[in-house]
Amino acid sequence: MLVDQIPFPDSLEVQIDFVEVQPEVTLRCLTFRPKDKPVKGQILFVSGWISELSNWRYFLPVLAKEMEVIYLETREKRTSKINNHSSFSIESIRDDVVAFIDKQKILKPDYFLIGSSMGATLVIEILQEVQLQPHRVVLIMPNSKFDIPKSIFLLQVLPMPFFRLIKQIIKWFVLRFRVNPNDKDHQEVFIDQLERANMYKLKKSALAFRKYQLNWKILKKIFQPTLVIGAQKDNLHKQAGIRKIANEIKDVTIYEFENFTNTHSSRSAQKIKDFINS
Repeated sequence: MLVDQIPFPDSLEVQIDFVEVQPEVTLRCLTFRPKDKPVKGQILFVSGWISELSNWRYFLPVLAKEMEVIYLETREKRTSKINNHSSFSIESIRDDVVAFIDKQKILKPDYFLIGSSMGATLVIEILQEVQLQPHRVVLIMPNSKFDIPKSIFLLQVLPMPFFRLIKQIIKWFVLRFRVNPNDKDHQEVFIDQLERANMYKLKKSALAFRKYQLNWKILKKIFQPTLVIGAQKDNLHKQAGIRKIANEIKDVTIYEFENFTNTHSSRSAQKIKDFINS
């Protein structure tokens, strides 16, 4: 089975919908489930900043083997349909997902909520606002803030024709200073994400994310059993910050993989599956 030209097991079926979550804000939603088996649970998964479905091609099938996995692409993704005045703040993106959970009536009361990177930060924020609370929570490499260089303000004044050059500068900076040079798969993933990203949405979200700072007090309000996943050798997501987030949550389990690629792997999905079933 091909989804966006990405192979997924034929034992799964996928449903693709476009859901209006706010006036003039429509998000793509992909629902994976086992084809010939009863569904044993429901997961809402929110991926990271400009993350692509292809990044999760080994991860999603493990969870969807027995469960329904709803993969929701947030408004900064290239698949969203937005108006020209849309905000790209964490708060606006959070409100989209809260509206999806509470107003679409797709999720059941015992669902599980998983987020990765920016998506994990969103999950923390979502838990403070959403009425239909998840049964358990998984945070993969959550951010307390986004280390975006101050020079990003140049995006406010540069015309769009210069964005190809800006994209190359971003690529050089991140590969040189943020991505583990020994994690070749992560390098390829980042290049692919950046090349596919919508530059207008990338610009707007980068400028908005730079202002974000987690309110540490809200972590104490998370009452669900929570799994926090980190990566020991990943400079893009600071391990000290991830551990600090984990230490503020009451009922927490911490697991660290070696690198970024491992956190997106079938092994990571199996670790999450074990946590969900424990």
